[in-house]
Amino acid sequence: MPESTLESAIAVAERDGLRFHLRVRLVVLTALAVWLVATYARSRVVPGLVVIAAFAAFGIAQYALGRRYGHPILWAGVSTVFEVALLIAVVLTPITFPSDWPPQMQLRLPAVFYLFVYVAGTVLSYSRTLVVWTGALTAAAWGVGHQIMLRMPDTITVHGRLIDKPWLSSTRSLAR
Repeated sequence: MPESTLESAIAVAERDGLRFHLRVRLVVLTALAVWLVATYARSRVVPGLVVIAAFAAFGIAQYALGRRYGHPILWAGVSTVFEVALLIAVVLTPITFPSDWPPQMQLRLPAVFYLFVYVAGTVLSYSRTLVVWTGALTAAAWGVGHQIMLRMPDTITVHGRLIDKPWLSSTRSLAR
């Protein structure tokens, strides 16, 4: 197979993969929005829905730019910068739990798994470049975000006598 034909076939597969990725993303985001509305208190749903709408908008814009101007993987990579920044901000910002909880609690919640789901989702694009770019960018952003959280006042980073109290309930331990 001539090299130009192979490159063309790869470009078509990547374009088709990005279209599939967008469809899956929109289905997942819709399911997540329904879950938020069904399970969260009304006062805490709006921020989550705004974030979901932003991820949908990023996906649609990235796909539209790639179709209009060509180089869809480039546009996906540019969009990924903004998406990763938003994802890290959401994972590390307590927008959906009680305001009296310290922000450091985010590091104890399973929300970090969204990072893995996000990176794994890029596999649907069929672009090795985009998967590696997204993984590297996500890892770097998580490292920066984690360091910011660790440097916040009152952060306890090791187990010690202040927090290792098995007789305390989780609420009282958090208050402590």
